[in-house]
Amino acid sequence: MNKVLMYQNAQRKLFEDADSPEKCIENVEEYYKTLNTSLESMSKNYAIRIYFVEFNDMKSNCPSTIITAISSKGKKQKEETAVKWEFEGYYENKNIIIKTLDTKDITYHIWEILEYLLNKKNEEIINNLNFTLKVKVKNGNDYNQKQKLILFFSKKQNCGKLWKYEDARKAMAKEGLAMIGRGIEGERPREFRYDLGYPFITSEQDKNVPDGYFKVDFPFPTMFRNERRNANINLEKNDWKELLEILKKEPKRLRCYECGLFEEELNKIGQKTKFEKGHLETHSSGGNVSSENITSICKYCNSEQKNIYSYDPITGKKIYHIIPFLKTRNYPEKQIALKYLARHLKKSDVEKILKELLK
Repeated sequence: MNKVLMYQNAQRKLFEDADSPEKCIENVEEYYKTLNTSLESMSKNYAIRIYFVEFNDMKSNCPSTIITAISSKGKKQKEETAVKWEFEGYYENKNIIIKTLDTKDITYHIWEILEYLLNKKNEEIINNLNFTLKVKVKNGNDYNQKQKLILFFSKKQNCGKLWKYEDARKAMAKEGLAMIGRGIEGERPREFRYDLGYPFITSEQDKNVPDGYFKVDFPFPTMFRNERRNANINLEKNDWKELLEILKKEPKRLRCYECGLFEEELNKIGQKTKFEKGHLETHSSGGNVSSENITSICKYCNSEQKNIYSYDPITGKKIYHIIPFLKTRNYPEKQIALKYLARHLKKSDVEKILKELLK
């Protein structure tokens, strides 16, 4: 018994019988025909992943499954160039093995196959499930950041409790999974949640989680996944005409340059993301309306930017404009800023400035 498993932006769209990788592609093409489109067309704007799933010994107490990524031409991922994940779980009287061959660090399909095999939701079986999850990387290289997060939080004892970021870094290091740089506080946990679906919860998602803490509720994906390609507009090829056309006709293709959200996604205050014309350099800092100065930015971030900061046109990093920034602060904050500046200037300069101001 074989199946085709297909995802569009990490959301499962198809799970049907298929006796060969070629048949998988036929099923996917037929699916998109019903939507008056094609696999080739959809692949331009969405991350499409297709897997050939082979089931073995289904009637025994030791069922096994191999999930193999296949190309749009029906070619299977070669084992020698694959990232190989292996799940081995013990549930009641069953010993279940699920292996994957892919170029990506994707594990959510393992857990969906497990639900299929046991005909139960993972939340129902997790308390009585003992399992291990291992990965064999290409050429025997060290684990990457995503792999370290998956391996660490695929252990039940590391889930369901509050972690201080510092404590988590130390615990991961003890297991040979030390994160690089900010690591646990950087972009990887965001990908861990939004791309892979693991319930990495911070104060942004749950107000009961204190600042500086986080938790991973379960050792398997439960969150809505939304894997997407890079935005079609980027810093190197921004153009007024192209951007305005996309804003008008296909805004869902755009990612905000500041917060990274797409059209209609909820921002941190619960509003749906909408796009406006944005500028790398603000008007007050000399920015103009040329094609070199346009960028895709959402309404919320654009209102926050105002004239307070610009983006360096070469590095893309923020450049803050102190005077416009201070003008927007309330009186107590201005006092704090004044005290800070006074402490970091020479006493003679402070006295000189005060004399000029009090004339």
